[in-house]
Amino acid sequence: MKRVLTIRTADRDFGELLAKNFNKSPDSFFQTYVFSEAEAFYEFAKSNIINVLLYDENIAEPDTDDLRAELVIYLTELSIAGEGGTPSIFKYQASEDIMKEIMVYYNSLLTPAVTGVKQELLIKKVCCVCSPMGGVFSSTLALALASHYSESSKTVFISFDPFFTLPHQEKNPKDRDLTDVLFYAENQWVNKQKMGDFINSCTIKRGNLEILSGVTHWFDICDMSPGITHSIIEGVCNTGLYQNAVFDVGIFGASSMEILLASDVIYVPVIESPLSRKKINEWKRQIRYSANEALLDKVKELHMPSDEGLKGEYDYPDLLSGTLGRFISYNNL
Repeated sequence: MKRVLTIRTADRDFGELLAKNFNKSPDSFFQTYVFSEAEAFYEFAKSNIINVLLYDENIAEPDTDDLRAELVIYLTELSIAGEGGTPSIFKYQASEDIMKEIMVYYNSLLTPAVTGVKQELLIKKVCCVCSPMGGVFSSTLALALASHYSESSKTVFISFDPFFTLPHQEKNPKDRDLTDVLFYAENQWVNKQKMGDFINSCTIKRGNLEILSGVTHWFDICDMSPGITHSIIEGVCNTGLYQNAVFDVGIFGASSMEILLASDVIYVPVIESPLSRKKINEWKRQIRYSANEALLDKVKELHMPSDEGLKGEYDYPDLLSGTLGRFISYNNL
């Protein structure tokens, strides 16, 4: 679902051209609307949450108390920063450059709390496993990593793969899973300790490893907000309940971006081929497009070993006994 970006300007031709350029991109992060009349703009604002408002400095300042706008950015005719730290963007530049600046400002709303999520140093390691392609055993690798870490310390494995199941185990709809955690976070205010305790109550225990299965239905994770993901990360990382956390990022979206930002390392399993290389490169391009290029410094591609045991349904106790276990130990993952 796209975010809402509105342009409020008296120069309708300028606004419509800018909106047209923003909307024509097939992978645009926003759906853009332009308003040159105050009455139409405020009528729209009454019934719509505005994620980003671009406001021309040549018209009266918006009454932000009446707006449900996450971020207000001024369009200026001078290429200088706004006074008092007010976000501003020079209007007379290429639309692509304006969008890049918008993304930097918008992502700063989502990331500051997450990038500081480990300040209390209550967790030793946070990592995630993800891949833009299927068939590379991402979930199996994530579970194996978590199992490996749990051999020496308390570890939690959280699956953001809506179709994750443990080997030799059918998913029981009556069991608690990630959906229960989402509803818990959405329907009441919870501090990080309560969130951590609730996650703990929903997990399946395997020695020092706690496993939180994926959602009951994929709709739940598709509709999940970044704020909910952040609450989960805080409950896991800043409560002292766990020393390690492994996230299986089975689906990409705004909510899973929070996991990438919070992770110390992003493991990307690959099976080398021309097509898979194109997909990896496209995935990296989209990360750059979202103004999160720094994430690429944390990406570690893993050329997965050939392990016949992975192609069938393995027994969980044997997960680390074969090639995969040796691969993890040898590479000190």
